[in-house]
Amino acid sequence: MISKNIFWILFLLPYTIHAQSSDNSPYSRFGFGDFVNAQKVSSIGMGSLLSVYGDAYNTNFDNPATLTSLLNASYEGGVYAKYANIESSTSSQTQWSGNISYLSIAFPLKNQLTETLQKKPSKYKWVMGFNLSPYSNINYNLDEKRQIDSIGTVETAYTGSGGSYKMVWANAVKHKNLSLGLNIGWLFGKSSYLRQISFNDLPYSYSDVFSDEYSIKGFTWRAGMSYKLDLSMDSKKKEIVHPARNILFGLAGNGTQSFSTNQSFLYRRVNTTLQGTNGNTIDTFKISPSEGISGSGRLPAEISAGILYTHSNKFKIGVDYTFSDWSNYRNDAKSDNNIVKFGTQYKISTGLEFTPNAEDYKYYFKKLRYRIGGYYRHDPRVVNNVELSETGLSFGLGMPIRLPRQQIAFVQWALEAGQFGSTQSITEKYLRLHFAFTFSDTSWFYKRKYD
Repeated sequence: MISKNIFWILFLLPYTIHAQSSDNSPYSRFGFGDFVNAQKVSSIGMGSLLSVYGDAYNTNFDNPATLTSLLNASYEGGVYAKYANIESSTSSQTQWSGNISYLSIAFPLKNQLTETLQKKPSKYKWVMGFNLSPYSNINYNLDEKRQIDSIGTVETAYTGSGGSYKMVWANAVKHKNLSLGLNIGWLFGKSSYLRQISFNDLPYSYSDVFSDEYSIKGFTWRAGMSYKLDLSMDSKKKEIVHPARNILFGLAGNGTQSFSTNQSFLYRRVNTTLQGTNGNTIDTFKISPSEGISGSGRLPAEISAGILYTHSNKFKIGVDYTFSDWSNYRNDAKSDNNIVKFGTQYKISTGLEFTPNAEDYKYYFKKLRYRIGGYYRHDPRVVNNVELSETGLSFGLGMPIRLPRQQIAFVQWALEAGQFGSTQSITEKYLRLHFAFTFSDTSWFYKRKYD
């Protein structure tokens, strides 16, 4: 029954995900929009480690190889709420927004309990998973006013909405301490851009309205590997001297990703004094064919590498680095060449997780997973020769819940406090609260036997 419910939620999420609350992110007007941090909440609490986070209960689809750490089938859904203060040299604005972050399911193809009871441990471990999440977000509402001689005030209103989403099918295989993984995904989405120019001081004037829409679709892939260096054994004495200590090395990346586009547009002149702000169309001076205009685009290659040290089930600390060159980015349906240039993007993340005593039965707070992290990201967009960057701190909490039949669940929390943009232009200071529920199910692929 649970499996059927998860299937329908995965199927319906692309429709419900559009019902996000209103947002106003000025920089989402440029390029592919603002990228959504759709990593798992447990990872976000540790600074959003990209290539090395993952354990027996938490998944990481950014490096599919880490899925082999999963002990049982895992379902997880996440949401977030965001409070932002957007400031420029002349004005400021505060706002609330939120959305669904992701929905995922992952499971080993052989039940660990079955292997234990049959006393036939496999040399290989195979884990499969599905993940659906936003990839980029476009939401802005801007006004620009200029004074022009003999014309007066000219007001230009810019609005945009939409974004893109990614559905991923992941597979990972582990042999001894080496894991390899591969994601195959489907990228899709639709974006709308509207620009309206009004001449407020001219009597009986018209407004020019430029409306553009385009949709994208295409296959994506991402490969990963991880290697766990076991520090628990003394190589000379061949005995355990440091229980459950290890170092995990992670590497993940993808090549250039291509996608196809379909663009439609309508450019018209309206009389806004007749029928409200939408106006009455006076003249249409450019319109796209009914079937739209086909094009293509290209997303750049990306690589991420990290290292994570684990001390039993008490302590984790890691660092991660991600790099991509956006000078190779192209989108036939949307050109920003006159305003924005694209350069390199990189991100440095570090995080720590501490659990006082995961097996404590007297004090619940000792079983909690406390997380803290930080990150710095250099954005690939250079807007009017102004470089953009993002800096933030994160705090997280994993709250275990023991369900009937000894099933394990976690309530995950994470709080991000950061700043994005540039002090030379527009700066966004934000608080993002993430929430997720993780459920681990031991019944998948369990072979029952009756005497």
